[in-house]
Amino acid sequence: MDVGNRLAAVIEAQQIEYLRKGVFTLPDNIRDQIKTNKQASGFRARIAEVINRHYGCGKDRKGAYRNGRIGMRIQTHLFSSHEPFKDNVHFHVAWLAALLHDGKVENVDHRLNEDDLRWFRREWASEAKKEAIKQGLVGAEDMPDELDIKMRWVPALDNLARFGQARLGLRYDERSQLEDVEDCIKAVDLEKETLLMRFQQDKWDYFALWSIDDYMAVQGKMLAVKGETSSYGWMRRFESYAPDLGVKVERDIDVFTPLPGLTEQIQFKRDYDSMWNKVKRRAETVKTVYVRTLKDPDNPGAWVEVDSWNVRGEEILVKAKKRYLYRVAAQSGVGDRGS
Repeated sequence: MDVGNRLAAVIEAQQIEYLRKGVFTLPDNIRDQIKTNKQASGFRARIAEVINRHYGCGKDRKGAYRNGRIGMRIQTHLFSSHEPFKDNVHFHVAWLAALLHDGKVENVDHRLNEDDLRWFRREWASEAKKEAIKQGLVGAEDMPDELDIKMRWVPALDNLARFGQARLGLRYDERSQLEDVEDCIKAVDLEKETLLMRFQQDKWDYFALWSIDDYMAVQGKMLAVKGETSSYGWMRRFESYAPDLGVKVERDIDVFTPLPGLTEQIQFKRDYDSMWNKVKRRAETVKTVYVRTLKDPDNPGAWVEVDSWNVRGEEILVKAKKRYLYRVAAQSGVGDRGS
């Protein structure tokens, strides 16, 4: 999903000054018990509830949001950023305070002061405690009244005017943690098949010797994690909400026209694996594409591996595929600018 372009288009259409961002954390004893993305998803939903509540979008008794919702994106990192072989769940959140309700959008952004930041820390602690108790985590009842949140905001509208780009800085927040462990490699000894790794603990660097097998095991563990990212509010099913937000969505042009006589229904899937490239002296994420024919829906053919280069529109590198273009609609409603 092209998150940056979606947010940039809404920023320009509604003249919203800042993109708000935060890293939501948990106490050590609680985060050490969160091992799966399924566990983490409950805490993601609690974060969305806290942020919506701050802008007046609380839930009713039935658990449904009232007064609309704002758009946000939450990325779960299950591992430490500086010691990526360790479990250390935390959440990178980006949101735009454009409130969409009953087809109308309102700019509800405002300057965040110390009282607002304290409110976020307390509300997050309260919701995280509820989720920890719900999941039966040890020590949940003794969680503190405030939890650490590293908040920042990006002057997106100013960047748009000065540079022609919103410059939202989402690459770090949206990154795969495979990049974290790759960045830790400082030297390679191919004869001994060892790696010199540099990590950081309490702002102090330290080094360790790893075998290539150790490294591949960590990467394999990371590749096994699925569904770390969730979108909420109008960021979810964005194409349907775009007209109300003043954004025009166009499908990227594809000049390919299939010939009916040479075309048949197929199904495809992708598998990802981590492999060590001895020539480049680094680990690489390798994608394999499989297809099978659906001539007989009740008896599909066997999966056959195909070269990604032979699949039209398939990305060769492991990254998001660009499918849509986002532009400000010609007659978009412009909201009031946040202070």
